[in-house]
Amino acid sequence: MLVRNDVGRVVGTWRSVVVGLLGLWTLPANAEPGRIHRIIDGDTVEVVLNGRVAQIRLNHIDTPETGHRALCDRERQLGEQATAAARELLPIGSMVELTLWPEKDRHSRLLANITIGTRDYGGELRRRGLALPYRGRGPKPDWCAGG
Repeated sequence: MLVRNDVGRVVGTWRSVVVGLLGLWTLPANAEPGRIHRIIDGDTVEVVLNGRVAQIRLNHIDTPETGHRALCDRERQLGEQATAAARELLPIGSMVELTLWPEKDRHSRLLANITIGTRDYGGELRRRGLALPYRGRGPKPDWCAGG
């Protein structure tokens, strides 16, 4: 969204600036309210959206895998921390805003950015070191490397 500030300059929200700089494929289609139904892991939740339960994949974010999908103990531990952060930040029954994207992921999940009040959920996970940017193509981040 671009607006003019009080001196007549065109400025955009941080999201439109980031989208422009990263050259992402498309802009979000719309924002919808939803209620958290279930936490699956750090980057996937179920939300009641328009009266139906929908599986939502956090767009442009990757969190470490949990359980048998983790490639190492470090990834498994970080994945458990990301899931715990999801449970803390997105309590069951809480209302969120979903900025839905027009495409779905390879598992047919809806892609969305999730906002809690004024906080960007994906940004909060990144600040905690529990998520990295991911565009949905190519190799995923290596959670087993590093300290």
